This record gives sequence, C-alpha cells and structure tokens, in this order.
Amino acid sequence: LEKRQTAVRKIDTKWQPKPKRGASSMAKTGENMQCRAICYLQDGSGIAAGLNNGAVLFMDSETLETKHTVKPSSQWIQTLKFDPSGDYLAVGSHDNNIYIFSTTGVMESPDNCALTATCKGHNSFITHIDW
Repeated sequence: LEKRQTAVRKIDTKWQPKPKRGASSMAKTGENMQCRAICYLQDGSGIAAGLNNGAVLFMDSETLETKHTVKPSSQWIQTLKFDPSGDYLAVGSHDNNIYIFSTTGVMESPDNCALTATCKGHNSFITHIDW
C-alpha cells in the first residue's frame, strides 16, 4: 500500500504545473495579464476585465478585441461593475480605492472613457461593488 501511495504522489507531481507567481498558476498569459474580475455591459456589447497589474480592458464581447485600456491602479483589480445604464464603471482595487469611469460609448471610441471620481479612505481591499 505504501509503495502505491508513493507512486501516485510521483505521478501527481509530475503532471502538475510548476508553481509560479501571479494570479493563477495555470495561466497561459504573462504574470501581469491575468484577469481578476469581469463584467458585461447590460446590452451585451462589451466586457470590462480587471487585471492583476491594475489595468482594466474594455473588450468587444463577440471578438474579445481590446477596444481600450485604462490603468487606474498599480494593485490588482478585485471587482468591477457597470451601473444599470452602462454609463459608468466602478472599479475596486487592492489599493483600497474605488475608481469611477464615465464609459458612455467606450466601445466606439477610447476618448469616451474618463476617470470621473476616486473614492478614497477605505481601510481594506475593495472586494465587492454594487450600484
């Protein structure tokens, strides 16, 4: 029995990926391009993805083409949520801040995305946002 358990352990460790730093040890992207949070625009036309390098990608939901990128933080993005109208995106980061972006028409033009407010003073990571 002991020999079988040892053999199983060897097989398990052989086929497991080697540990590495980053949001996921199974990720195929670089350490700074791993997605931590995602949300859809209400009409389904776009996706916002928060990465572990503090960036937010705005992508077309059909092609997954990146339309625009903002980087409000140097810490990873834990949560993000569009408001019910889709005109604003709240971004919660591990730097203890919430960033509010105006996003009306962001899928058509990157110029339509602007940081409109930063909510500071939280004493811990922002783990959830709701409008």
